[in-house]
Amino acid sequence: MKRVEVLLFNKKTGVLIGRIDPSIDVSTLDSEKFITKVVELNVGEYYWGDYATGKIVNSDNKPYISEKDIRFYTSADILEQYPLYKQLNIIVDMLEKSDLKKCLKILSHLGSVLIYNCRHINLQMRLAFIQTRRTMS
Repeated sequence: MKRVEVLLFNKKTGVLIGRIDPSIDVSTLDSEKFITKVVELNVGEYYWGDYATGKIVNSDNKPYISEKDIRFYTSADILEQYPLYKQLNIIVDMLEKSDLKKCLKILSHLGSVLIYNCRHINLQMRLAFIQTRRTMS
């Protein structure tokens, strides 16, 4: 079953902008900025490319990569380099160094006050541990 699609392109660059409903009158578009192309597509086909070199492609012939997959692998790469605690420490350090009077408001909005307090407690515990080791030696 074929379907008719009206594709909208940037006239200057030929880049595909989007699809227009076929019931819309394209003569109302600014012809100095936009050009259109009418294509007939079968189920499982889509238009790939720009105005001059574009073609109809069967979606079964192309590997499919979803945005979800891209985000997952990108996040994994970032987390490998910068674990979450390092990312949060960097953000907190930058906010502390920014010397803004509203820094505490920003920290509380980000939920970083808890992180800041935990870091402070962690530091106090480390200092106490070091002091205890000194007194024992």
